[in-house]
Amino acid sequence: MISATIEGRRVEVGVGSPVENAAGRTELLLASDWDAAMFRFPNPVPDWATRHAIAVNVEITGRTFRRRRGAQYVKLRLEWVGDGEPSTYSDGWLLADPWTLPYVEETP
Repeated sequence: MISATIEGRRVEVGVGSPVENAAGRTELLLASDWDAAMFRFPNPVPDWATRHAIAVNVEITGRTFRRRRGAQYVKLRLEWVGDGEPSTYSDGWLLADPWTLPYVEETP
């Protein structure tokens, strides 16, 4: 699990977190059993969604919440882990709306 404090609130990214990739596709992160990757992002091919999910590491890079489509988001950096080839990187977003998601908490 990855966490950061943004604007006085603790934000966590973990299995089941809704993450939007650079292509605008939002999926819930899956668990990874590979040492090189913290999570897996579901494959866009329907029959392969979980069986061939893509290895990904996530870093919270945003310092403030951004309003997008009526909800709060936090900027992410996604590392698409290479298996024998170099990793590639892209931006992404974490849906971090405190009214709908339990993993965003107020901190004292």
